[in-house]
Amino acid sequence: MEFKKYNKIYWLFDGDWNPRSETDGILEGVCHVQEKIDGANLSVWLGSNGEIRVGSRNQDVSEWSFRWAVEYIRGHEGIISFLKDNPTFRLYWEWLVPHTITNYHPDAYKHFYLFDIEKWDEFIPIWDVYDIAFKYKIKTPEYHWIFTNPTIEELNKLVGKSAIGPFGEWIVIKNPSFINTWGDKCYAKIVWEKFKEDNGVMFGNHQKGDNEMKIVNKFVTEWRIRKIINKIEQNEDRDVDKKDVAKIIWTTYNDILEEEFKWISQQWIINFKRLKSLATKRIAMIAVWIINWEPVSVALEEK
Repeated sequence: MEFKKYNKIYWLFDGDWNPRSETDGILEGVCHVQEKIDGANLSVWLGSNGEIRVGSRNQDVSEWSFRWAVEYIRGHEGIISFLKDNPTFRLYWEWLVPHTITNYHPDAYKHFYLFDIEKWDEFIPIWDVYDIAFKYKIKTPEYHWIFTNPTIEELNKLVGKSAIGPFGEWIVIKNPSFINTWGDKCYAKIVWEKFKEDNGVMFGNHQKGDNEMKIVNKFVTEWRIRKIINKIEQNEDRDVDKKDVAKIIWTTYNDILEEEFKWISQQWIINFKRLKSLATKRIAMIAVWIINWEPVSVALEEK
């Protein structure tokens, strides 16, 4: 089998709690809710010669990265046994390691958490994922609940709960029959508001300024940049330093465009040259602050 990207997970609402077009209608029908663990997103499958293949979110990285992931899999009897029994299945995981965003229990780290399984380009029912995980002794994220036509109030009661720490950062909502307006089969997520506030309090009011300023203040956040830093550290198996600032800038900026472009383009007319300039400056300042723990000003209001 070849590499395949996982379904997109879009925000259920924008920053002002308005529905987003990418996920509008996803709450109509049967919805499964899982804890979203904040780790490195990986996929695992068997190649044409029966070798273990590992993919990041965007590509096959078996030959040059994630060696620790292959080593973990090779040392896990349950995973090896499952892949041998089911060579046409693809497994999707979060790999959890310590970093500065979250506060999971110490024994929760350095494990894979299986959250989805695909067979012949179709996801198997979520109940089967958890049954397989139990049978083969594979860890999974907490399965919170199943709803039919859930309300926001019902979902918000689950946001912030975690089975592996004192709090969880967000939840994922999966409606197996949902296809959005753009023809995409996707999922939705809600972040714990307290977590978002705690990580954004020092970085200004996103209502200030013109459109480009509002977008930068809204989406260039500490928690997003820490997430990018964590992924770089896991991909390259090392700590980041000042030499990585350029990589952090462009990875974060591309992440914003990939995750938020549809919503941004529907809301405002944007000068992308100005947006890029403001965003890269803010990302750089926050990245340096994170790496060195040096207090810096990240205000970008016009002089």
